[in-house]
Amino acid sequence: MLIKSSKFLGAALLIVLGLFIVIAVVFQIKAMRNNNTPASADATAGKPAGSDIPLTPQDIKNATSTTLTPAQKEKLTQMVLPWVENQGQFDPAVKFSVNNMAGTFFITSGDITYVFTQKEEVKKTNPSPEYSEAEEELPKVTTLVMKEFFAGDGVKFEPVGMDQQTAKANYFIGSKDNWKNNVTTYARVVSENVYPNVEVDIRAYGYGVAKSFTVKPGGNPDQIKLRVDGVSKMVIDPDGRLKLQVKGTTDAKGIIYFGRPSAYQTINNAEQAITAEYKLLGNNNYGFKVGDYNKEYPLIIK
Repeated sequence: MLIKSSKFLGAALLIVLGLFIVIAVVFQIKAMRNNNTPASADATAGKPAGSDIPLTPQDIKNATSTTLTPAQKEKLTQMVLPWVENQGQFDPAVKFSVNNMAGTFFITSGDITYVFTQKEEVKKTNPSPEYSEAEEELPKVTTLVMKEFFAGDGVKFEPVGMDQQTAKANYFIGSKDNWKNNVTTYARVVSENVYPNVEVDIRAYGYGVAKSFTVKPGGNPDQIKLRVDGVSKMVIDPDGRLKLQVKGTTDAKGIIYFGRPSAYQTINNAEQAITAEYKLLGNNNYGFKVGDYNKEYPLIIK
């Protein structure tokens, strides 16, 4: 179940911010050497995909170019990025954060905050007599913000970093007293009992964030209920994705998609697919409708 912007990916692929480039390259190179955690990064259907795609420094350099090849785009979008723990470099409400090509994402003790950033190049209409390519295009930045809360009865969201990475983050912002060195990073953020006997696992990729739920024996998938604030409309599209229109927008640039969910169980070392789809619960709340499954084994919804 992957979250991405309908329009932001194309533009964001051409704008890898300096901070993202420096941190992401180090993270990805080290993560691929040290982390065996599988990825889940399919941009349209939310199905598992491999994460063992080599990412070279040249690929990152090319990300600032308009000549990205399909293979380079695929590598960039499947990058597995670690969550950075807040050790005083962020607002105290923030527990973990990640920057990627779509924007910045925060996990607090109560929600997941999505900050999607789009940068468009706009032609300068009245160039100066000394007009040059440097002033040909002016950036136009648009930011979309929404928050996702775990709602319903019995909710207990307590995010904890899991699978600590060898890569560290460094923040040299403001005065030297505020600098942070060797900040811990994690491959995923987990809340073990967000609902009774239900665990949520949150991971970050080159273009978005993916959530997966493990319904353990004794848990109930019907208890999973999420509310999205900051959207004016929530529908399920013909492809089974959750389509969200961010408040204050009316065109396609303000649309965010949550990838179509899937579910499975592993029984006797064999993976068995279980039908899964979104269900709308009103007032910008949603949950999942799953088919019959063996309640003696964990059920994974992603």
